[in-house]
Amino acid sequence: MMSSALDCVEPAGLPLAFARAVSRDLHDRVAHAIVTGLNLLELSEHYRRTGAPELAQDRRERAEQVLRQTLGVTRELSARLRTACEEDEKVWCPDAEAEPPDARCEEVFLIVREALDNAMTHAGAEHVTVHLSTELGQLVASVRDDGGGFPAERAGSPTSLGLQSMRERAMLLGGTFLVASHEGAGTQVLLTVPLR
Repeated sequence: MMSSALDCVEPAGLPLAFARAVSRDLHDRVAHAIVTGLNLLELSEHYRRTGAPELAQDRRERAEQVLRQTLGVTRELSARLRTACEEDEKVWCPDAEAEPPDARCEEVFLIVREALDNAMTHAGAEHVTVHLSTELGQLVASVRDDGGGFPAERAGSPTSLGLQSMRERAMLLGGTFLVASHEGAGTQVLLTVPLR
């Protein structure tokens, strides 16, 4: 289910807040799922060429499932865009007390998954450590890698869509999002979210 219950958008305030919400969903949900589907198709072809037809078929079926789900997410996103653009309509935005707990969990999952993807795709890391804990009424999630790291100024770059998306999701949860990275010394992403 597409959960954007954390984004409150009225037609008059549509451009900035809604554009950010759409950008996050396109990057974190649609693009990620397409990459997953493509990877599964590549694996399927690899298994077909190496004489493992059962594995090839399994990966192909999983790719089809992921891509069908992505089509559903894309249709939901399209419907949200249409609803938000119509006059006298409002995208659903409950207050913090009414926020569905599974929506909060999904937001945390998307942040941690993006941090893992970045470590595996961009950092060239050999080891990635994920640590989740609860401390003083907060969920604390840490993703640390031993990859190449990157300059500090890149963390705030508007072209770093994944980092921007993680930061915005953390803010919408009332939490904090920190990135510590140095070239040649790895990266740590630290997320702290209040438990409600």
